[in-house]
Amino acid sequence: ICRHDLMEIILRKDLEADFLLNGDEPECSPTYRTFREYDGYITTVKTWTLPLIDGSGPCGLRFVPDAPGSAQGLYSVTIFGPDRQRQASCTRTAPLNTVGAHIYMEVLTPNVVKLEPLNGTVEVQRKATISASFRHQFNSTASISLHPLQCWLINERSQKKRLVIDRGCPLLIAGGKRTIVSIGSESADEATGDHPHVFFN
Repeated sequence: ICRHDLMEIILRKDLEADFLLNGDEPECSPTYRTFREYDGYITTVKTWTLPLIDGSGPCGLRFVPDAPGSAQGLYSVTIFGPDRQRQASCTRTAPLNTVGAHIYMEVLTPNVVKLEPLNGTVEVQRKATISASFRHQFNSTASISLHPLQCWLINERSQKKRLVIDRGCPLLIAGGKRTIVSIGSESADEATGDHPHVFFN
């Protein structure tokens, strides 16, 4: 999540890969945050907050802006896990969140079909910008399959449709270099970023 010239990287501890940042600076060590999911499930996430500096940054990272000097420049940083397949990118100005941007998780090997369980929940909210982006990604750069279909749930209290992925509902991701999932705050109009969820974006 990008805001105030900072990049906040939020990773769930229960992801299969254990991501680490190298370096002696204090910000290179992760902070652990625990919160309770809708269904009472306790989740622990690992976070880093790093200054966004063009060029060489902390922890041996290099931030490369897509368009230097642009208010909508894209900053990208590689986070190495055991599979060496992850990259996080941080958009300075977010279309769905007036304060922060999503961190997109990318599969660096294009055109590879990979069964990849993603722990988290997907909120499909009644917001035109989200649904439009949802369809656009589905129809252009990647395809997705959900198994089983019963993973879709309706929250009767809030009337929100959500997908529980961390209950044995793997995503089958295929297609282009960038996948169609990202990690962001709980909803597009919640700018706190305190509840990392997996989003279709």
